[in-house]
Amino acid sequence: MPVLFPLLALFHVLMLAVAAVGFARSGDLFSFIPGGTVLEWLLYSLFWIGVSITQRRLPAILYILLAAGNLCLQFLTPETSDWRSIGSTVFPFDILLCFFLLYYYKRLKRSNKPDDAAQKSETPLP
Repeated sequence: MPVLFPLLALFHVLMLAVAAVGFARSGDLFSFIPGGTVLEWLLYSLFWIGVSITQRRLPAILYILLAAGNLCLQFLTPETSDWRSIGSTVFPFDILLCFFLLYYYKRLKRSNKPDDAAQKSETPLP
């Protein structure tokens, strides 16, 4: 896996911290839009960390589904909707990362298959 995965995980965590601290300092953290934005950054961070650490397909699929949901919020809700404000948190960036995930998708491990190293160690010696 490229070194870019852990660096992007660090970026996600930093942006989560910046959003949470910024909204907490203004006292708006528990209102709808700031709270939804921080929750969205939390989910993005957890899914990307899951991809970086486990190198499995499931966190990548969840990240892509979250980005697809945000894309739907961005384009299918009215201009004045609060949901549109939450969906536009990382709009162009998350789509680019989805293409990056799809490019490396074949190299990620399936969640239901055991690791090759574990299979090799369990085979009996002749």
